[in-house]
Amino acid sequence: MYPNLRDNKFLKGEFVLTWDHAAATADATDKIYKLGRAFRIDRVKYLNVTGLVQDGTNFFNVRVQIAGSDAANWSSETGQEGTIPVNDWVDMSDGLDADRVGEADDEITLFMDEDGDTTLPAGRVQIEGRYL
Repeated sequence: MYPNLRDNKFLKGEFVLTWDHAAATADATDKIYKLGRAFRIDRVKYLNVTGLVQDGTNFFNVRVQIAGSDAANWSSETGQEGTIPVNDWVDMSDGLDADRVGEADDEITLFMDEDGDTTLPAGRVQIEGRYL
């Protein structure tokens, strides 16, 4: 899969990447994009039309990563971010400041990290950032 180029905007050093992922029943990684310049992710939003109810045992961490480090995360574990609402955008929690910066050719990935036994329905991630 490739990012939805129709929705991507590369203007004045800023960018918006959108990525639709398939349903996941186990750990899965989608390669989203590799930028040719140093960059910073400023905001990540997540949308899931079906949603996912929080659970203490069976949950997913939806992670946007730069070179394997969490730039943003949403955990459906009870006590964390919790339930992924039905058909409503959520702002994913920011990772450490240093983990939101990438070097030229660092890969941006979506890591769907399953814990227990559950299904993450198909969803969409929107990544907003800027070149450094």
